[in-house]
Amino acid sequence: MSSRKISQNSHRSATQLTAFTAFLALDVLSLFSRLAMEGHSLMRWYWSISLAFCVDTHAHSDDTYRRNRLMA
Repeated sequence: MSSRKISQNSHRSATQLTAFTAFLALDVLSLFSRLAMEGHSLMRWYWSISLAFCVDTHAHSDDTYRRNRLMA
């Protein structure tokens, strides 16, 4: 095999490796951005549930407080 042929093959391999690495990097970035969006929506869901629970608990404690004051 001539040195020119080896050089062409190694250049082609390097180009393919670079393209593969670029596509892999894009896939990883896409995955992380999707996970970030999912994480953001999960956090919003968590906070909305927590807020609803706190408001509900607060409302119950207000009712109990009023009932106890009326009975006193």
